[in-house]
Amino acid sequence: MMLAVLVALETGRGSSMYNNNVGNISASPNYAGMVWRPPWFDPAEAAGNPRNEALHREMLAGRAPSAFRAYEGIQDGARDFARVVAKNFPEVLAASLVPNADTFRAALARKYSPDYANPAATKSIAKLMSEYGITPGGAAGGTGVLMMLALAWLGWRLLKR
Repeated sequence: MMLAVLVALETGRGSSMYNNNVGNISASPNYAGMVWRPPWFDPAEAAGNPRNEALHREMLAGRAPSAFRAYEGIQDGARDFARVVAKNFPEVLAASLVPNADTFRAALARKYSPDYANPAATKSIAKLMSEYGITPGGAAGGTGVLMMLALAWLGWRLLKR
């Protein structure tokens, strides 16, 4: 269930999810799959928008992504998100199994994204936990337990590949 919180945070509750990229996973320069370029990639497109102009400067300095992964379907995006989290961010997967807003934020900040280094992000995580019925240190009833077990199993299977 905590990974659902992460997806909600990363995609603005789905309003900023593009090209079936469930977790808004960035694409490194050596990524061979399809990509989507953000509006700050092209300086002409970023011009006149202070946020995009700032992100363009950050991108040039290597502190903001220049591309995001793109997928044919939502299933492909969800599958790759689960694979990336399990393979590259095991601390996030581990923190997702025992719901605690600040512990989850700290796990995200360690390697997933520096955006979560700000302790103020704990409030957003806690708010989503509450909305999704996730109790700190517990789970959202039987559904929450099943979801966490399914994600843990999926992570384990993907790591075994």
